[in-house]
Amino acid sequence: MTKIIEILKESAIWLVTRATPAEWIQAGVLVALGIAAILLADRVMRRIMGRWMKDFSEELRERIFLAARGPGRLIVFVSFAMLAFDSFDHMPAPLKKQVHDGLLPIIINFTLLVLAYRLVEIASQLLVARSAQGKSNLDERWAILIGKAGKFIVATIGTLYVLSFFIDIKPYLASASFLGAAVALASQKTIANIIGSLEITLGKLFKEGDRISFGEYDGFVTDMGLRCIELTSLTGEKIKLPNKDLVDQQIRNYSKDKLVRTILSVGITYDNKRSQIEKALSLMTETIKANPKVNRTVAVFKNMSASSLDLEAIFWADYKTALEYNTLINDLNLGLKEKFDEASIEFAFPTQTVYVKNQEKAT
Repeated sequence: MTKIIEILKESAIWLVTRATPAEWIQAGVLVALGIAAILLADRVMRRIMGRWMKDFSEELRERIFLAARGPGRLIVFVSFAMLAFDSFDHMPAPLKKQVHDGLLPIIINFTLLVLAYRLVEIASQLLVARSAQGKSNLDERWAILIGKAGKFIVATIGTLYVLSFFIDIKPYLASASFLGAAVALASQKTIANIIGSLEITLGKLFKEGDRISFGEYDGFVTDMGLRCIELTSLTGEKIKLPNKDLVDQQIRNYSKDKLVRTILSVGITYDNKRSQIEKALSLMTETIKANPKVNRTVAVFKNMSASSLDLEAIFWADYKTALEYNTLINDLNLGLKEKFDEASIEFAFPTQTVYVKNQEKAT
């Protein structure tokens, strides 16, 4: 840091006492051109963004423009400032070399760090926008997290770069690497859960509000965190499930376009004729369609089991919670019971018929 101050001091003294008026005029012209170039760069940047980002809202385009304008102006100004400095032709070569080798790299590096920070911010905003429009596999939560992580990394690099002017940071970097390895080993499960969360997001296995089932679980995803998800079962219990345990499961997602695929099954007795079976299917379709939460449905004669003829209705309905699901099923069951009773169609229940063979003893 002391060396940099000495270079600045020596350069300033030479510029004030030794530079010619012609050199100052030439440098001033280049600085003025740099200011004009900054204004022109703003217009060009705004035009380019308006063309390339026409699908984004005006507010988002303005936010991205404001984020990119600072680094763009800085790069243009530094470029013209270097040209202005080089216009002092009579400056001693050793002093000019000191400025180029000692001072300008610092200015360039800081400019690049500011640019990187802003680019990460712009990328985060674009990811959030694409996620909101359904054009990205990342949801908004992950887009924001990636943006914050990127800015943290750039800020950390900038901080270390500044500290390197005052202290030798190599021993501290070595200690930090060992500490990071120890933390990583101690946090294997947490890291595995975070990776699992990313796999779930990229694979679009499900999202908050979806009804899913796997293994013994069936319910609604009410929260998705980096470590685990919260599942509210159809009976109302809240269950925490680690993300790493989900990625290897065969998950069924019943939700699509804000509707949930639902199945309702009933069994009727074997003594019902074909006409009664067809009537039962018609009544199921009619009753389920009449419910305002149901979008579409189809009823089929599914199976002939040991003690019943099994009918099944598959329908898409609008419900988001376990309470809404149970209320819907309750209403449909009551409606089906009433309709079947009116049509004299009997529900089946488990029965067993025993045949006894009577054999007379031989005389």
